[in-house]
Amino acid sequence: MSLGIVSAGLQIGLESVFMKPKRGLMVAEDTNQEPILFSAQIVISEQHSDTLTITDHPVEFGSNISDHAFKRPATLVLKYGWSNSPAPSLAASLGNMAAGLAGGVVAQAVGITRLVQSSIAGFSAGEMPDGTLATQVNTVYNYLLALQASKTLFSVYTGKRFYSNMIIESLDVETDMETENAMLATIHCRQLIIANTSTVSLPQSTQANSRNTESWKNRATQQLKKITG
Repeated sequence: MSLGIVSAGLQIGLESVFMKPKRGLMVAEDTNQEPILFSAQIVISEQHSDTLTITDHPVEFGSNISDHAFKRPATLVLKYGWSNSPAPSLAASLGNMAAGLAGGVVAQAVGITRLVQSSIAGFSAGEMPDGTLATQVNTVYNYLLALQASKTLFSVYTGKRFYSNMIIESLDVETDMETENAMLATIHCRQLIIANTSTVSLPQSTQANSRNTESWKNRATQQLKKITG
C-alpha cells in the first residue's frame, strides 16, 4: 500500500472526526435580520416523533371501519447541556437575542440581562433582577424561558432532520448537588401547522340566499314603522 493512500485515509479519518452536523435552535431576533443559531455545549439526545391519526367509526355489523387519516404535528424532545465554562460568544449572542424577544418585554419580565464575563472562569459579575447569580447557565435557562413565554417560532437543526415552525411546549430542568454549575435541559418542542386564510366577497347576484349569506352593509339608521289595521 502506497504512502499516498495511507495519507489520504488518515485525512479522511480526521475529517470524519471533526465534521459534525449543524445542531441547535435557529431563532430570528427580528423579521428584518438573519436568524441566529443557538447551540448547546452538549447534545445528549434528540428524540423524533411522528404520528399518523387514523379515524374510524362503527358500522351496523362487524368492526369499526377507517376512511380517513391525517398527520399530526411533529414533536421533538431535545436533551441539551450547558455549563459555566467560559463562552463569551454564546453569552453575547444570548443577551442580544433576549432583547429581541417580544420587544424585550418578556425578556425583562423573566430577568434576562446581558452576560458580562468576568475574570473568574465561567462566572459573570453581578446579579440578575430576580436576585439569582448571573452565571452563564442561569442566562441560558432564562433565555429558554423567555423563548417559551414569547411563543416565538423557531427552526431546529438536528443530526437527522430539519424542523421549521417549532415552539417550546414544555421545558424541564433539574438541579442537584452534582449539577449546580451545569444545566441539563429537556426541551419538548412541537411543530405548528399554520393555515393561510383569505376573505372573498361575492356579489349578491351569485348567491342563492343573499339575505343570509351576503356581506354586511351599512344601511344607516333604520326605524320601525307601526302598521295599524
